[in-house]
Amino acid sequence: MDKEEFQKLFEDALEKAACNAEEKLGRTLSRKFFIKLYGPGNPSGTIMSVASAIRVLSIDEHLFYRVIDVAVIEVSKEQTGLEPIWKSWR
Repeated sequence: MDKEEFQKLFEDALEKAACNAEEKLGRTLSRKFFIKLYGPGNPSGTIMSVASAIRVLSIDEHLFYRVIDVAVIEVSKEQTGLEPIWKSWR
């Protein structure tokens, strides 16, 4: 898998999480996404754009942190926050 394929899979997972949340909430969510990413030494998380999250989750052009699931964590009229649940390969 290359970075372009990883980006497509990640964006598809974000869309699926948004659709699942819409079904539960009974309303349409903004597709202006932000990502809250946690990691070692960062217990409160960092809010970033989708593109920034993809860069952080990319180890190199063909190696990425494993994203296990994506959950909607915040909803407003302007944007939707999502949190990927990820795991390192080590």
